[in-house]
Amino acid sequence: MKSKQITLTFLIVDDEGLARTELSRQLATLLPGSVILTAANICQAREQLLKHEIDGIFLDLEMPEGNGMSLLAEIQATEVPVVITTAHEQYAVEAFDGEVTDYLLKPFDKKRLAKAIARIRRPQKHNISPVLVLGDQSVCWPLKPDEIVMVEAEGAQVRVHLKDRESVLFSSNLKEMELLLDPRQFVRASRSRIVQLLCLKQISRSDGLNSFEAELEGHGVIAFSRRQSQAFRARFGF
Repeated sequence: MKSKQITLTFLIVDDEGLARTELSRQLATLLPGSVILTAANICQAREQLLKHEIDGIFLDLEMPEGNGMSLLAEIQATEVPVVITTAHEQYAVEAFDGEVTDYLLKPFDKKRLAKAIARIRRPQKHNISPVLVLGDQSVCWPLKPDEIVMVEAEGAQVRVHLKDRESVLFSSNLKEMELLLDPRQFVRASRSRIVQLLCLKQISRSDGLNSFEAELEGHGVIAFSRRQSQAFRARFGF
């Protein structure tokens, strides 16, 4: 009995029609039955991300209506794997800082594309513990994720602000905390803050509608960075 083939949906973002057509053809050859969507610019890509559940994105960088790097932060919030497809080497460091899955230099052959496809995996469901034990080698605190209002970076430490007790401070960083927290419940507000969604009483646009600010339970108004505002918009369509 044959196993059921998993259908993957890919999004190609490239302003060149011939490039979209050729990459679509190669993907269809390597993964027959896959669904291939295309976008000629950043705006079309945002629309596709809101309409469809995407398994992988092939993103060109230099396009007349916007650089693909500006879209990368928004895509990160959706946890969709991104493969950069470009003729320019100079963006590689910045792209991998943005946690791209692969970086393909045009022109690339089918063998190199197959290697990139192999690296694309839908994110596994987060195995989130109902109780977190946070701390360092000197002290730790058991608590439930629902108790956390905000996690804030303070140098080489993080401060976890809680609902009904004093905040706790220990050696860690936001990246490590982000791995412990359920992304369905917590979002990045900036490079130095993670907040619980249900603790945001109100979210409004600011800075010429390019950024958000929110009233956070017990902490007044906090600002979302422009990059995280873009990510929030891509995720929730606000």
